[in-house]
This record gives sequence, C-alpha cells and structure tokens, in this order.
Amino acid sequence: MTRRSSTTVEEGGEELVGQADEKTRTRWLWWWALACVAAVVVAFLVGTQVRSPWEAAIANSRAVEQVTAPVAQRTLAVDGGEVQGTVALGSSVEVVPRGDGPWVVTATPRAPGEAVTGGQVLVEISGRPVLGLDLPFALYRDLAPGDQGTDVKALQTALAAAGHYSGTADGEYGPATAAAVTRLYQQAGATPPAPSDDTVEAVTEAEDALTEAQDTLAGIGAPEGEPGQAGSGDAATAPDGSAATRGRAQADVDAAAAELQAARTAALQPLPMAEIVRLPGGTAQLVSVSPVGTEVAADGGPVLTLRSGAPTVTARVSMSNAPAFVAGASVTVTSVTDTTSTTTGTVTAVGEFVGSATDSGAPPGYDVTIALADPAGLAEGAAVTVTPEDALPGITGTSVPVLALREDATGTYVRTVAEDGRLERVDVELLGTADGYAVVHGELSDGDDVVVTEGE
Repeated sequence: MTRRSSTTVEEGGEELVGQADEKTRTRWLWWWALACVAAVVVAFLVGTQVRSPWEAAIANSRAVEQVTAPVAQRTLAVDGGEVQGTVALGSSVEVVPRGDGPWVVTATPRAPGEAVTGGQVLVEISGRPVLGLDLPFALYRDLAPGDQGTDVKALQTALAAAGHYSGTADGEYGPATAAAVTRLYQQAGATPPAPSDDTVEAVTEAEDALTEAQDTLAGIGAPEGEPGQAGSGDAATAPDGSAATRGRAQADVDAAAAELQAARTAALQPLPMAEIVRLPGGTAQLVSVSPVGTEVAADGGPVLTLRSGAPTVTARVSMSNAPAFVAGASVTVTSVTDTTSTTTGTVTAVGEFVGSATDSGAPPGYDVTIALADPAGLAEGAAVTVTPEDALPGITGTSVPVLALREDATGTYVRTVAEDGRLERVDVELLGTADGYAVVHGELSDGDDVVVTEGE
C-alpha cells in the first residue's frame, strides 16, 4: 500500500512539471509573434521614409519648369505664306413636287449650268410651271384673296421688287396682290393658275341672287305720295305698306350686291405654293434637272437642284500668316488637284482667334472668308491653295517668341516676370511673325522676361 502511494505522488509531480513547461513554451511563442509583428511595422515605417533615387527622377521628369525668354529688337522677313482652303459654291435648294400627284416632268426650259433669275420658269411639272421668286422664306401654304399674314406680306414685297406690285405691303391678299400675281405669270410666259371651281360657282350663285333681288325690287311699284306719283300724299300712310315692302327689297339688293363683290374677290388670282420656289438673292445656278418624262414618286428625289449665293473659300490662317490676310486683301486661289485651275479672290471677313486646330490639322488661328471672282473649274468642296498677292515687307521692332503669345476674348497678350517673381499681363498688338518670333507693339522693354512655358 505504501509503495503504491509513493508511485502515485511521483506521477502527479511529473504531470505538474509538464504542464508548467507547456505554459512556458506558449508564452514564448506569443512573445515571439509579437516581436515579429513589431519588427515588420518598424521596417514598414522606416521604408516609407526612404526615397529611391528613381522616384526622384520620375518626379522631376513630370515637373514642368517655367521657361522665359528676353524681349529684344529683331528684323523679321515676313512672307505671308500659303494656306489651304475649301471651296463653297453656295447654298443648295432642292425642288421637290408638292401637293397631290402624280407628278411628271413635262418641260425643262433651263439647262444645267445656266444662271436663273426670279420670275423665270425653272421647270414644268404635270403641265404646270414652277417659278423662282426672291422670298425670305419658302411659302408654306396656298395663298388666295382674303388671306392675311406674314407670308402674304413677304409675297407683296417680292412682287414689288420684281416690278409687279405698287401697293402697300400690308399682309392682306386683295385685288392688287392678285393682279400682281397674274402679271408675274404673264411676264414669265406662263398661264396663271385658275381659281377653284367652288369660288367660280360661288360667283355664279351670287350673280343669280342679285338678279333675283333686282327683279323683285323692280316688281314693286312706287308708293303713293312720292313726288311725281298719282295720289300724292304722306308716304307713311301709303296703302298696303308698299313703302316698307320696297325698303326691304332694296336692302336685299344691297346685300346681294355685297355678296357678289365678295365672291368675285375670292375668285381672283390665287397662288399655289407648289408653283413658287424660293430663290435667295433673286439669282441662282441650275445644278441639275430631271429630264422630260421623269415620273416622280411621293418619296422620290428632287426634280431640280439650284445653288444660290456667292462662291467662297474658307481657310484657317495661322498667327504667322494673319497679317497678309486682312479684309480687302487680294489672293490667288489654285486647285490642289489641278494647278492649271486658278482664279482670284478677295478676303471679305476675318473671324475671331480660334485656339484649337481643325479636324484636318490646320493650326490655331483665324478663319477667313474669301469671295471668288470666278469659280470656273472649281467644284463644291474642292481643296485649294490660297496665296496672298502682296507679300508683307520685313518688320523691325520689339520681338518675343511666338510661343509666348496668348489669346483670349479681350485680345493678344504676353506674361512678363516682375522683379518679385509675379507674372503680369501685358497686352500687345501683333505686327508680324517669322522664324518663330513675333514683332509686337505694347508696353515691353528690351530685356524684359516673357513667359514661354508656365511652370506647374
């Protein structure tokens, strides 16, 4: 019994010692893990404070330094230079049949390429003429006597310009306007459109009504008591009420006469919108016309195509070339694809400065419009070269790099560096450019530093 107890005590002691060793190992593992984590954190923090030489190089490569250049006196040999432009022969007007079909081209009195003017018959469709007229907008309804509106006033103005109307442009389609429309057709050698059957029938009915009213009045004898009549006495006491009967009959005659006048006015010369084509400026060039016999469907193309307006060239002129392309300057225009096709032109308009390049790659600058003297040989949309006839002479004066010039809504300017390092705006007038420099007029002195590239 004693030996067994001793053995048990010894075994229990060994178990306690094993448990103590296990707890000690666990504590050391935790301390080791915490130490490792702390070491990683410290290493990370130290690493964030260390800058690699490559990082500094990358940062420097992205930085934009401020670049300046001194103002100096220079003589520039400016030569205007050539620019590229695009031809626009005018705005196109397409004549499409309007109204109820069927439509057939029955006559083509004008040939493609021919110039047409207001008042001429341009084409005949289904036996009816189509005339050109200088209107501010196309007619949008059929016009007839009694109509009123802005379109009537525009028609009266156009007819007056053509010498057919001498009345007031009051916007009321009356007898004078109808007569002017008749003269328009007659001068063109065309048959004026006839009034509608309804208006003609209304005139006939009104004439019959007036005749009937007049017959009724004539069948009533003069009341007794009227001067020169037998049984003269007071008309108010005439027997059978003949005075009142006659008064009513006279009123019926007057009303019938007024209705007849209105019916005859309504039956005067109408103007179908389908027979008038707006001809801006009163002149145009016939581009194409369908041949006689062409049947036109409701969704078909145009029967006639006109081009109106003056032929022009538009071109983008850079700042370096701008002084040679002022309004009124003469230029030579040459086709890019056929250098033998050359004409002359005049600069008519210079737009505001545009700070972005065009889709075709033309640089920032000014869009100019050039009126062509004769567009012969040049097609719509053709690319051309525009050369100023008068090259600019050499210019001497205060010069800055072209890259130093700035442009905004108020004009051209440069930025100078003040003694304290601040940037100041100085407005300048561009006199000419060449070889990367610009001669300018402004409050600048030799030696001033102008900013070419602003730093970031």
